Amino acid sequence: MHHGLEKAGGILVIIGAGGAFGMVINALKLQDHLASIQGVKALGIFFPFLVALILKTAQGSSTVAVLTAASIVLPFLPGLGLDTENGRVLAVLAMGAGSMAVSHVNDAYFWVITNFSGQELKQVLKVYSMATIWMALTGMLAVYILSLIML
Repeated sequence: MHHGLEKAGGILVIIGAGGAFGMVINALKLQDHLASIQGVKALGIFFPFLVALILKTAQGSSTVAVLTAASIVLPFLPGLGLDTENGRVLAVLAMGAGSMAVSHVNDAYFWVITNFSGQELKQVLKVYSMATIWMALTGMLAVYILSLIML
């Protein structure tokens, strides 16, 4: 039992810290600051992707990244041309793709992979972190192609 707590304890702390960081970002009303930046609306379907990608990279949790990104992106949907049923679905898919990116030492699942694979930290950073970047880019490419069909 001690062995299981040792492995899971650190992961649970990282998840909790990621959730707290997400709440801090929401309290900052980041969407108000982003609205003042020129060119944000020109990003279209890539804006939700980039918001989720940045949040995931910064704090590590895909769940927190998607939930926080959704609260930031929602006010932008009309200006992004995504304020339709299909547009909202595509925005969620784009945020999902962005939330897969750049898994590294602040991501709880990164430590699950590291601890249970028995690989060296450097090796997991090389292989798994790069794989998550490719997963995110491939996912976003699929969302972009869907957006050409659905919008």
